[in-house]
Amino acid sequence: MVPVSRYLRQFWCKDEAQDLVEYTIILAIFALGCFSVFGLLEPSIRGMWSTSGSELVTANSFAS
Repeated sequence: MVPVSRYLRQFWCKDEAQDLVEYTIILAIFALGCFSVFGLLEPSIRGMWSTSGSELVTANSFAS
């Protein structure tokens, strides 16, 4: 069984660790981009939900 410190040292020295760091950075940039886009789209999404809710309330009152 390999001690944890030795495993981490080997992992950090190999090229795979560099790939992991690069993929993590790319994922973080992608996540920030998604949050930015969702922030820009939030008013229109809120409007769609509000309209849908109003239409459901109206339909429910007609069905009663």
